[in-house]
Amino acid sequence: MPYVYLEDRATADAAFRAWGTTLEELFKSCADALLAVMVSDPEHIHPVEEKIVKLQGDSLELLLHNFLQEILYFKDAHQLFVKVKDIRIEPPKDEPIWSLQATFSGELIELHRDNLLADVKGVTFHDFSVERIDNRWEAVVIVDV
Repeated sequence: MPYVYLEDRATADAAFRAWGTTLEELFKSCADALLAVMVSDPEHIHPVEEKIVKLQGDSLELLLHNFLQEILYFKDAHQLFVKVKDIRIEPPKDEPIWSLQATFSGELIELHRDNLLADVKGVTFHDFSVERIDNRWEAVVIVDV
């Protein structure tokens, strides 16, 4: 489990620190942690549907924020819990824009089957960070529940 919950970071919200040796691993760890805030057993989410997303951000932090918000969009707009099947992150080239393409897989939320924990409303910018520390990438994320 490449994430931990930060109990003392936010009293009315949920906070976690996630990590990975690559940016792709970091983003996947953040997505896994976000899903685990919402459902007690994310392993029971089956890959019934696939969605491809393409996102951009002016910074790595904004790209991660947009990525996590996209996961919440699928939950709210399509009643779909998604997990990251594949992700590719491109650093800035000619313009200072980060981009990613990801494939999400998941299934419709079923209230009687899924053990729901919290309804995450959004990802905050409070204490939000993405850093390279030693040989891995780390992020701190606080979500509004």
